[in-house]
Amino acid sequence: MFKILLLQRWSTLSDEALETALYNRISFTRFAGLSLEGEVPDATTICRFRSSLAGRNLLTKLLGLLNKQLEAKGVLVREGAIVDATVVASARRPVKTIDIMPEDREEGEDDAVVSRL
Repeated sequence: MFKILLLQRWSTLSDEALETALYNRISFTRFAGLSLEGEVPDATTICRFRSSLAGRNLLTKLLGLLNKQLEAKGVLVREGAIVDATVVASARRPVKTIDIMPEDREEGEDDAVVSRL
């Protein structure tokens, strides 16, 4: 269950989104040590486990110990979202212009007609 909380923290997922990810992502299932055929903890179970650890001040301590171990190995883990800022080519659309002046009129003539358009 602690590994599941790590996935949640590193991926910034809600309890419901984490439950869905455990069903849909094989990498999450394998990291958490779950079997593909077995049950997946639901969002309520995940929430209760996290609250239980936090209520005993264990969550912060465990995360601190894990971070020290990872830093000792030269691994840096940060929370956040991955953003794909790749520039892609797209079809160019010409800008459409609308001529609101009738062709048989001169500019400045009867501006009231133009303002109603």
